[in-house]
Amino acid sequence: GPKPRWIDAQIREHAARTVDLIREIAFNDQNPVNAGQIAVILRDNMSVQKYSAVLKSHRMPSAVVDQVNPISL
Repeated sequence: GPKPRWIDAQIREHAARTVDLIREIAFNDQNPVNAGQIAVILRDNMSVQKYSAVLKSHRMPSAVVDQVNPISL
């Protein structure tokens, strides 16, 4: 698949830029990527909560994968 992308943005803008990039990738007619193939990797639990809330506010479903909730392939 495509290489990971680094989002270079101010911390207060990062979650919104992430939503924009997911939309660009998942809804690109030329190179569609299944939204289930997209991962947002975050450093800490507070960030996870913030990003989950931002994704939800944009009607984008998300799942948290961690030691308690491992990925199910």
